[in-house]
Amino acid sequence: MIFKNSGNINFAKQIVSVSTSFNIDFSSSTVSIGDSSLRGDGVNFSGKLAKISAMGEYMERYVQSTVSHKIKNKYQEAFNVNTGQVENVHILDMIIPKYLLFEEGELREWNDSSGTAFHVSSMKVIDNAFQEFIERQSLVHCWLTKSPGKKISLELCGRSNDQIRKAHSALLAYFDSIESYEISITEKCKVVITIATSKLNKSVGLGSSWELESALFKSLKETWQLISHKAPAHMNSEYDKYTEEVPDTNKGFNLYGDYFHELSVEEVKKSYEFLDNGEIFKFVENPNFIPDDGNYLETLKKIGEDLNIELLITYVPSIIENLPGHVVKIIGKGAFPHIKTDIINHHEYSIKEINKVKDVPNKGVMIPFS
Repeated sequence: MIFKNSGNINFAKQIVSVSTSFNIDFSSSTVSIGDSSLRGDGVNFSGKLAKISAMGEYMERYVQSTVSHKIKNKYQEAFNVNTGQVENVHILDMIIPKYLLFEEGELREWNDSSGTAFHVSSMKVIDNAFQEFIERQSLVHCWLTKSPGKKISLELCGRSNDQIRKAHSALLAYFDSIESYEISITEKCKVVITIATSKLNKSVGLGSSWELESALFKSLKETWQLISHKAPAHMNSEYDKYTEEVPDTNKGFNLYGDYFHELSVEEVKKSYEFLDNGEIFKFVENPNFIPDDGNYLETLKKIGEDLNIELLITYVPSIIENLPGHVVKIIGKGAFPHIKTDIINHHEYSIKEINKVKDVPNKGVMIPFS
C-alpha cells in the first residue's frame, strides 16, 4: 500500500506492507520510507494491529534519528520521577543523530533506542517507554551477571490463554526448542525472554509488562518477528544443508542484528545456557502487579528507588509538525544507556548495585540479541 505523506516533511512516499506470512494466524508488517536502514516492523494476529505496531516503531526510530529544527540548544528538559523536579539532560542522551551535532568531545560512545516508545496517548507512551526501559535493563543485567531465569511452562500458559497457545503453536513449525524465562530485575514488572532454536533457525524475543501473560505473548511475538518471512522447516527442501548467512549488501544497517545472524545456532544456545538452573516460575509466588493511574508515577519512583537509580521522562522533539502522538525516552541515572554489552563498564552504573560487584562473568562480551 502506498500513501502520500500529508505532513510538512520531505518524504516522497511512505510504504506500508502487510503480509500474512506462512501462518494462518500471524500477520507481519514493515514500514520503510526511502532509507532502507530505517524501518519499523510489527507482528500480530490482526493485519491492522501489525501495521499499527510497525508504524509506531518506525515513527519512534525516525524521530530519534532525524534531528528536529525545534532543537535550539544541546540541553532539553526532563522530569525526574524520583525528585519530582525538572532538570536538563543532554540531547545526545535522547536521540541518535546520523551526523555530528556538536563538538567531538561531546559525542556519546554508543546510544540506541532503549527506553524509547511512540504512542498517540501521552499516558500510554510513558508506560510503553518504561516497559521497554525495564526490559532492556533486565536483559543487560541478566546477561552481564549470568543470572538464571525462572522457566515458564508454555503449555500451561497456553491452556488458559489462547493468544499464547496460538503463538507457541506457530513457532513450533520453525523451532525444535522454545524456552521462555522470566528475568525481570524488579518484582513489580514481568520481563520474559524466549530462546528458540532449530537446525534451520534461531531467534530471541523479549517482552515486558505488568502482567506475566502479556510479557510472555510479547516475547513470543518478537521471537516470531525474526522468522516471519521464512517457510517452516517441513516446507524447506534445503533444510538438511542450510546455513544462515548475512549478505554483505545488508550488513551495517543493524549492528545487533548483524552480530546475531553471524552466530551459529549452537553459539546462541550455549550463550544462554546460564538461564536454566532448574527454577520454575510459579504464579502463586509471583503475582501480577498493576498500578492504577492515580499512583502510577509513585510506582515508578518506588521501582527506581529499589533499583538504586533515578528515572527521567523526556519527550523527544519531532521534526514532523503536528505529529499525532509522542516519542518518549526513559533515561535512568545509574542505569545502562544501551545494550551494547561489550563496551559496558559495570563499575560506572549503580543499578542493583552492580558497580559494587568486583567482576561480572560476561564483561566485554556482546549479547546475542537482534
